[in-house]
Order: sequence, then structure tokens, then C-alpha cells
Amino acid sequence: MIRVQLESPYAVPMSAEERERFPELAMHWRALHREYLHAALRDSLLRGEAPFASHGLYTEALNDDVEAERALGIGAGLVYLRNAERHVFYLDLFVHDPKEYGEDYVRWSKGMKLARQVGDELGIPSVTRKISPLWTDRSLDLFRRLHSLRAEQPTT
Repeated sequence: MIRVQLESPYAVPMSAEERERFPELAMHWRALHREYLHAALRDSLLRGEAPFASHGLYTEALNDDVEAERALGIGAGLVYLRNAERHVFYLDLFVHDPKEYGEDYVRWSKGMKLARQVGDELGIPSVTRKISPLWTDRSLDLFRRLHSLRAEQPTT
């Protein structure tokens, strides 16, 4: 088995105000990202890799909605990245609204971009993977729900 640093989206792609206004949708997004992380871990293990996913571990102890705690977790994950033999990015999910951004951008979270940059600087080989289009469809459904909720809200 080789040591793999696994990256997948985790943060909810809604503003703090929207997470407060639409807590059920935020909960669904968090659940989707958690399920996807588990599917990515399984995929990696079945490929004979020993994956480490800091965002799955550290978000259990830190509050991902608090920017300072999120940054702390990202920083700790980057420390472990130095020991990885491969950097694997799972890109089935949309993490930015596909109506607002180009295709190259919508699958990379802020944390994933930073991890990629650091991994590249360390010379760690990286690969991107997708598991199934069904994951993409599920993330698009959540963006559609967010658009619908936004449309239902009165403007001030």
C-alpha cells in the first residue's frame, strides 16, 4: 500500500447568512460531502492505497464554519501531506455554482486548491478521480434547491 493524501470537498457552498436562513439545505450539503468522502476513501482503499483525509478527521474536532478553525485544520492536513506518496483529488461534486463559474473551477474547493498548490511545491505526484456521475447529479440537485430557495425569498 502507498500513502495517499485524499482530497474531496467538505465545506458547504453557501454563505454564512444562507446557512442560517436555510439550515436544512446546509445539513443536506454536509451529509452529501460526508457520504462522498466515505465513497472516496473506499475507492482509494480498494485500489490498494492507504488514504488519509484530514478534512474527514479534523472537522470532527473543529468547527468548519469558523474560519480560524477551518484554517487550523487545513494547516494540519498540509503537515501530513509531506509524508504522502500520492495526492488524490476526487472531483465528482460541484462545489461552486456551475451557473456562476466555468467548468474548470466548479469542482475545486478553496481548500483543495491550496492543497494542490502545496503538493505541487513539494513534488508530490497528484491524480484526479471521479467515482460516478450520480454524485455530480446529487450536487447539482442541491444547487437547484438553493436557487429555488433564493427565488422564494423576498428581496429587500
